[in-house]
Amino acid sequence: MGIDKLLLVKGDRISVGNSKKSKEVFELTTNELISLVNKLRKGKDYSNSNINFKPNILIGSTLNIDLPYQKIVKILDKRENIGSDFLITQPLYSEEDFANLSKLSERANCKILAGIFPINNIRTFKNLNSKIDGINKDNDLFNLLRKTRESSFLKESTKYLTKLLGAYKKNLDGVHIMTAGNIELASRISNKI
Repeated sequence: MGIDKLLLVKGDRISVGNSKKSKEVFELTTNELISLVNKLRKGKDYSNSNINFKPNILIGSTLNIDLPYQKIVKILDKRENIGSDFLITQPLYSEEDFANLSKLSERANCKILAGIFPINNIRTFKNLNSKIDGINKDNDLFNLLRKTRESSFLKESTKYLTKLLGAYKKNLDGVHIMTAGNIELASRISNKI
């Protein structure tokens, strides 16, 4: 099929989305899925039997930075050992997150991309605070937005994130800019850094 990169993630809980009556099905953990795809790369199926090909696939997964540093290191090491070639963080909003990611990128064998998600409205802000795991919610931007008019959210969050990216870019492997399809905004952010 020509697919050569996979991002393997657990995803958000059903309660986060609009399908409240749906059931969650987790036959494999994220780590088990990474291990399974890594087996495929080695020419093995799920039961360790040989298959007739070895797909050339880059495996990506996620890394939450809102944990104690040593726990993040353990998760990073595990994900690398089972086959992750690159990692993407949840959105980063604190200077501590960027500092930790800088240290992690220095010690990692795989690339770690910093997740950047400018906040453009109150609904998104509330969801980030109450429904999304893996985000450090104690940060200067969230404190600023609590005192800011909604019409200024995008401007203030973009300015804040661009400043942090500028300060830490030499220590980062890359950036994953999440702008919900707003390519112009993603271009503006990348041009500023």
